[in-house]
Amino acid sequence: MSTQLWFPTPVSLKALVQYYLEINGTVSRQIVGELVQFAPSERTKLELSKLVNDKALFKETVTDKLLSLHRLLHMISEKDEPWTNVPFSFLLESLGKLQPRFYSISSSNLRDPLRADIVFTIDSNINLNFKGVCSNNLLDLRSSNDGENSYDLQGPNGRYQGCKLPVFIRRSRFKLPLNLEKPIIMIGPGTGVAPFRGFIEHRILQFKKLQNKEKMGKLYLFCGSRNEDDLIYVEEWNRCKEILGDKFEIAVAFSRDVKNGGHKVYVQDLLLEKEKLIGQLIVEEGCHVYVCGDAKGMSKGVSKTLIDILSTHEGGDLKKGDKLFKGLRTGGKYHEDVW
Repeated sequence: MSTQLWFPTPVSLKALVQYYLEINGTVSRQIVGELVQFAPSERTKLELSKLVNDKALFKETVTDKLLSLHRLLHMISEKDEPWTNVPFSFLLESLGKLQPRFYSISSSNLRDPLRADIVFTIDSNINLNFKGVCSNNLLDLRSSNDGENSYDLQGPNGRYQGCKLPVFIRRSRFKLPLNLEKPIIMIGPGTGVAPFRGFIEHRILQFKKLQNKEKMGKLYLFCGSRNEDDLIYVEEWNRCKEILGDKFEIAVAFSRDVKNGGHKVYVQDLLLEKEKLIGQLIVEEGCHVYVCGDAKGMSKGVSKTLIDILSTHEGGDLKKGDKLFKGLRTGGKYHEDVW
């Protein structure tokens, strides 16, 4: 029986660790628990055991500080204490394959089928000395001539010389309806607006070719940001409004804007301000709803808000509102791209 390897062979141990193993991920309690048996001294074994056996302590010491395996071992070991008993097979099985990092495409293939724009924030925490894997690598590529890069930009055997990266396009179900007449509602705080930039660009290019421009459904964008300084694509949204006119509406929620006296406004609040319109768009006009961004808080909050809006549209009947929302999902008119 043969095992298919997920890395090329032959390969040096240095290249395997540097380019193919997930060495920067936050280490789990399970892995640390299995690592105890390979500790180089009784003191280190005791320290690791304390961490493993105390869930709260592990969270505070390791998880909250985003410690990778090598950073944890460096922190907990005595000075220059080598870990010579750890089998390399343990690292392969425990760390696993370096996973791809996914970004939403923020441009239309109608503009250029061979070019794809992306939007990203720099994933960096100076206090924790944590830079992540991809976003800072992209930043280094942009400033590759300053000579102070944190990443090896050449790649294995110099494969990525000349500012290259291994990328691929994954087919997405998060796309516009074919029917141009259907209105769409787009909800995305922060970099969650990325695919909607592409959606709107796509509709603009289609809009310019329409003979009867009144037939195109309206585009409603509800986006969020901490404050005005963090809001992205401001000039582009203004240009979109100039081209599309009343076919495009945008509403922005600022969650950390001092001008609001510290009052936090989220995209859910914007939806409630337009609850009558949204209820009509969903129930009577069959619009499509798109949500992109945070899966833990935002998307759940948006779902609940839409159920409340639909319930109000049905005379305050929560069961009917919930049924309408479920129908929106099963009918393929509620689309999520969340993480």
